[in-house]
Amino acid sequence: MKLRKPAIDPAVADRTSSAADVLRPHIGHYVARRNDEILTSAETPGEVVIWLREQDIRDAVVFLVPVDPVAATNVA
Repeated sequence: MKLRKPAIDPAVADRTSSAADVLRPHIGHYVARRNDEILTSAETPGEVVIWLREQDIRDAVVFLVPVDPVAATNVA
């Protein structure tokens, strides 16, 4: 039995690829992101939070950009 790949809407695939391209320079760093914009990047989450406080930005999401996407999803 041959398995078929799931169909992906081209618009979703383009958006996903574009998001990955934006994050690629920040691999291994913590980033602050608002909507589709990377506001800042640093080696520690504390540095990112300090920068956000200095800018009085309260609506950003802070996360680590993984070095290995497979490790980040715990899929082996």
